[in-house]
Amino acid sequence: KSFPAIMITPMRIAFGFAALACVPASRARIPRSAWPRIIALAAVWMAIPLTMFPFAEERVSSSVTGMLNGATPLFVATVGAIVFKKRASKAQVNGLLVGFAGVIIIAVPTFNEGSSSIVGIALIVAALTCYGFALNVALPLQQAHGSLPILWRAQAAALVMTTPFGLTGVNDI
Repeated sequence: KSFPAIMITPMRIAFGFAALACVPASRARIPRSAWPRIIALAAVWMAIPLTMFPFAEERVSSSVTGMLNGATPLFVATVGAIVFKKRASKAQVNGLLVGFAGVIIIAVPTFNEGSSSIVGIALIVAALTCYGFALNVALPLQQAHGSLPILWRAQAAALVMTTPFGLTGVNDI
């Protein structure tokens, strides 16, 4: 029997957190002023999207999920351009349009599988949108404080956010 979807995210995060705890560089000091952005990063990079994917995969095949997950750079560039005012060239805009057309070509055929798959696709798109925000926030944080210390602390915060929900699935094992 497999683990309930609600338990997958805290387990993934816990294993990642434990692995990084073994790397001394991840424990480098970070100023308190960075913590609000780290907590936001934990939510939009890990807690929310990593929770959406297991539920999406109950409704959409993992191959479609994987292909759609490949669109992460499209969401990062779009969020960066719209929200964070990062200028995109005409060629980049054209590339984004072609990329999103590909996402639509991948997603639309699964709509024939019923409303459940539409919900699954919506969960994946919401998770990818979270990644769009997360990676735009992560870059300056990691440049200022290092990748491992930011990632380890974000995992700690995400673990705190997701563990209470994961515990609700223990009786379903």
